[in-house]
This record gives sequence, structure tokens and C-alpha cells, in this order.
Amino acid sequence: MLQLVAHFGDQNDVAIACGTCDVCQPAASIALSFRTPSAAERGAASAVLDALHERDGRSVGQLLREVFDDGSLDRRGLDHVLGALARAGSVQLVMDEFEKDGKRIPFQKVWLARAGGIPVTPLRVLATPPHKRAASERTKPAAKRKGASTTKRREPASAPRSKPEATSGTLEAALRAWRLAEAKKRRVPAFRILTERTLVEIARSRPTSDAELLAVSGMGPALLGKYGASIFALVRDRGAS
Repeated sequence: MLQLVAHFGDQNDVAIACGTCDVCQPAASIALSFRTPSAAERGAASAVLDALHERDGRSVGQLLREVFDDGSLDRRGLDHVLGALARAGSVQLVMDEFEKDGKRIPFQKVWLARAGGIPVTPLRVLATPPHKRAASERTKPAAKRKGASTTKRREPASAPRSKPEATSGTLEAALRAWRLAEAKKRRVPAFRILTERTLVEIARSRPTSDAELLAVSGMGPALLGKYGASIFALVRDRGAS
């Protein structure tokens, strides 16, 4: 949560652990379950800490390539190990980004935490929740019976789908063009300007006041201050088209 808050630039969050969610109190979680790490996972955790002692602040990709170049651990397994180390207070996972071809690509860096990575609590690895395991087992295809027909039944022809409700296409197109230009100018992804849902709702509701724009899902005072004038101008320019 703190990584997301930092990524989107919220300066009002005090960045203090809440002490009540599944990350702060994993043992009390009812949606997630944790298990004792295997011998291989404990060895991988030790290898990660040794590598960070040699050079701290490596990316997850670097750890995978440099520490587990023998293929002994894949990316998903490394993520599980890093998650266990982070929950134990040994490492911190910090979001960073680099620029390539005009695009900003996010990634995670791993840093030693506290006393040189000494765990504060025992390592606990995230396990698949029981209800998800049961669901996955229910959805497994049943084995084919010997001699059973493999001919697929033809589904009855369904009624043609109705076209989606027409929206203010001209305004929506103008909003998309403006959003793309604004994103390029600020060198950020387009959704950082306006999300798809917010853009479409603006095109449908055609707000002409601060109150009406703030009523649109996804809009807030910060976005209103940044882009409100431009949005109102687009709405006015497109009239009732």
C-alpha cells in the first residue's frame, strides 16, 4: 500500500504501518495463509541476504539473474522468498523506475532493512489460500471416459449482441486526444492523466461546473486543479454534439 501511495504521489499519508492489515498482521489474516519455508526457500533467502551484503539495492531482476543464474529459482519463487523476507523485516522492497524510449518503466529494488537483514520475526511464505485451492480443483477438467464421444456439441446461435449505448463520440475523441498530448508532455502513461472510466464518464455527463466534475468517479480536487479548465473548455467547444 505504501508503495502505491508513493508511486501516485500522495503527500498526505504519514507512511506508518497500520498494524491491522494482512501485511502488518499476517497471522491474523483470514484471506491469506502462510507456511514455514522449505529448505530450498530458506537457502534462497540466505543467498539473497548474502548478495545484498555484497551490494545493496539490487533490482529483483538482477537478483534473479546474478544469484539464481543456475535456474534453481524462478521469478515467482523469488517473489515469494522476497515477500517472506520483507514480512520478517529483513529487506525493504522499494519501487523505482527507469526511462527507455521515452517511457518510464517501473521496477522493484531490494534493500537490507534494520540490523543488516537480521529477521525480526520468523520467515513465513505466502501459501495459496484454501478456498482458492478448492476452487482450482473444482475447475480441473474431468478425465475423459474410455470410449466417450469427443464430438463437440454445437451451441445454439445466440441473439446478436446489441450495440453499446451511444456516447458523446466527438467529445470523447477530443478528450482522448487531449489526454494523449498531456501524457506525452508530462512523460507519463495516459491513465495517470485520466483513467478510461473517468474519461468515458466525463464524455457522457458533460460537466460544466466544479461540483459536476468532482461528482465523476475518479476525479478529485488535485485533478480538478490540474485539468479542470482544459476539460471544461473541451466540453464547451463540443457543445451538444
